[in-house]
Amino acid sequence: MRPAASRAAPWLWLAAAARVASPFSTRAMYAELDRSLERYAAVESADAAFAYLKDLIERPEHSYHNTLFVLDGVVYCDRRFLATDKNNKHVAMVGSLAALGVDPPNVFYRFIYGAEGYNKGDALARHPVLVIAKYAGYGDAGVLAPNPYFLDLRAWDAERRRILAKAHARPYGGRDGRVFWRGEIASHDADVENRADHGTAAERAAFFCAEEGGNYARLQAASLTLAAPARVDVRCVSRHSCRPRDAERHPCAAYPYDGDMARAAARPKDLVDRGGFVDLPEYTRYQKVLNLPGKTTGSYSRNLNHLWALGAVVLLWEANYVEWYYPLLAHGETHVAVNKSSLLATLDAIDALPDANRTALRVRAKEIDDRVVSGKGIAAYFGALFEKLRARFSLGAVLDDPCALSLIHISEPTRQ
Repeated sequence: MRPAASRAAPWLWLAAAARVASPFSTRAMYAELDRSLERYAAVESADAAFAYLKDLIERPEHSYHNTLFVLDGVVYCDRRFLATDKNNKHVAMVGSLAALGVDPPNVFYRFIYGAEGYNKGDALARHPVLVIAKYAGYGDAGVLAPNPYFLDLRAWDAERRRILAKAHARPYGGRDGRVFWRGEIASHDADVENRADHGTAAERAAFFCAEEGGNYARLQAASLTLAAPARVDVRCVSRHSCRPRDAERHPCAAYPYDGDMARAAARPKDLVDRGGFVDLPEYTRYQKVLNLPGKTTGSYSRNLNHLWALGAVVLLWEANYVEWYYPLLAHGETHVAVNKSSLLATLDAIDALPDANRTALRVRAKEIDDRVVSGKGIAAYFGALFEKLRARFSLGAVLDDPCALSLIHISEPTRQ
């Protein structure tokens, strides 16, 4: 994404960027995939591949809690892997690749669903982990894969068709001009209370504050709904999902409240959408849609999956985390990057743009939906990812040879 320094004058930057948007290409996304794999030593012979897989499979700390393999188009994993919802969704997504025209090659890999990414240094340097986000940016360890909330890719495309139909039926000029977001500002009080007997008060406070990154960004944005209701419509979906941190009971030095935030935290009822849940296709009622970080660690939010299809201008809250397609994103071309201090000025700048420039932003966002986060785009990325894993670690030398594969001890997995 564009460096923050370029956002000082959004009305100038947006107008210039929308005029000079480069031809759409996925090259940068695959270049980052190659770069992330280069940190792991290549395996260059069948014997070395056999030893690599044997080590990966038989290490006690690996077991089958986070390992999968695909053989002859079938996904295998241990039942323990399916104990978490995100893992189930990941398996459903990989299992649907063939229906989208990608016949997955034989591959063995590790997957960790945590939104905070995976950065364990060199402890497991031989074996890359597929992760759905990198909290601190591309320097984190792991190899980026699509987040699991796309589910079965056939169902995902059906959901996209609902959204696209609504977007087509609602011309941009007739939509609500405010920026829109719906979600949750969570309370972690119960988590701290459950740890009352664990560690010192300072340690419990640190635990609490470590979970506040996403909530803080969400409260920052929601506070502008009270400060500028004619331009900002950022709200919680229900009273129970709107519980900002009490800064007096739980002060967090890294996340101080300003006046807007303190007023919003004291009036959470005023941040609630009294209409309740908003179905995703109804987001098309708005000209501008905002993505905010996840509510806990402040990493990715599944909300963004749907925003590219809305025919709206997409605004992304500034954050360090990245997902697999973020190398393709550029401030002023695919989206507009904002923070609390820049949001209102940026909204004015978007409204002041010539129609052609706003259309350019919306068209480029639609290209992200069509070519990257569509079922076909996600399937193509998985196909390339699996082929690159095979090439880097010579997996085909073992996985494509039934005799070689039979020599590796694999306990009976669950077939999906």
